[in-house]
Amino acid sequence: MDHALVLAGGLGERLWPLSRKQTKTKEAINLASNTMLELTIARVSQWVTKDRIWIVSSKVIPTYGCKLILEPARKNTAAAVAWGLAQILAIDKDAFVGIFPIDHLISPFENVIEALYDIKTQGSITALAICADKPSRQYGYFKTEVSDKKMKKVVAFREKPENPKELLEAGYYINSGIYAAWARKLLAEIGCFLPRHFRAAQSRDSSLFTSLYPVSLDRGVIEKSKRLFGYPLKVFWEDIGSWGSYLKYAGEKGQFIKHNSDNSLVYAEDTLVVLDGIRDALVVVKDGIVLVMKKEDESQIPQVLEEIRQKYPGFA
Repeated sequence: MDHALVLAGGLGERLWPLSRKQTKTKEAINLASNTMLELTIARVSQWVTKDRIWIVSSKVIPTYGCKLILEPARKNTAAAVAWGLAQILAIDKDAFVGIFPIDHLISPFENVIEALYDIKTQGSITALAICADKPSRQYGYFKTEVSDKKMKKVVAFREKPENPKELLEAGYYINSGIYAAWARKLLAEIGCFLPRHFRAAQSRDSSLFTSLYPVSLDRGVIEKSKRLFGYPLKVFWEDIGSWGSYLKYAGEKGQFIKHNSDNSLVYAEDTLVVLDGIRDALVVVKDGIVLVMKKEDESQIPQVLEEIRQKYPGFA
C-alpha cells in the first residue's frame, strides 16, 4: 500500500527565534489560519487516507487524525526517516512511501500524485525535482542524465552548495526534499551509508538511536547514492522554512516604521521597531530576543545558533 511519511521533528532553525525548542517548533507555526503541519496533511491526504499518513516527531504533537511515530530523540532527518520506514515496514512489508517535509508550498498537488504513481511503477529511489531560476544556498541541487523519460538517473548531487547560480546555469534541478521509494529499498540504501542508523531502526533500539550522529538524509545518503533518480515536476514550489519566504506569505507583524529602509522585513511582538537608513535587513523581535541581519545572509542562522547555544543556551 501507499504511505506518507511526514517529517515534523525539526527545530526550524532558519525561523529562529520564532521557532525554538523552548517555545514553539516549526510544525506549530501558523501560515494564515493553519499550521504548517496542517497544510502538509491537507495536501498529502489527497493521495492517501489519514490512517496511512505517519508523522515523525521526537515529541507528542497534534496529528489531526494521522498516526504519530515517536523518535527516541531528535537526530535529524536520516534517523527520522529510517525509524519511520522500519515502523511502516513492520505492518506493511510491501509499503511504498512518499516522504514529505512540512515547510513547503506546492501546487497543483495532482502533479505530485502523478509523479508518485510513475515512481511506484518504476520502483526506483526518486527525488522530486524543481525547475527554477532563483538560486539559494539553502537547497540541494542535482543533475540528471539527458533523457526523454520522465524519470532520469541522477549523475551529480550537491547539498547546499556555495555556487547555486552556477549549478542552475549548468542544468541542475533544485531538490524539492520530497522523496519516494519502496520502503525496503530506501531503508536498505540508508543502511549502505549509515549502518548504525539502519541497525537502530531495524532493532527498534532506543539507546542506539540516541547515540546516533545527527545527519540529514540529503547529506548522509542522497548525496552519496548511485541509485537515485530524479523526476522533474511542473509545479509552483517554495520552501517557506526561512524568514524571507515565510514573511512573504504570512506578512510582516507588529508595529514598525521603515524610514529610508527599503526592502527590509520586520517581525516584532510587543514592541515598536524603527528602522532608519537600514536597507535589505531582516529584523525579528520575539520573547526578548532581537535578531538583526542582512536578508541575503539568513541562511547563516543555523551557524549563528551554534554560537548562541554555547554562550546563551536558554535562548536557542
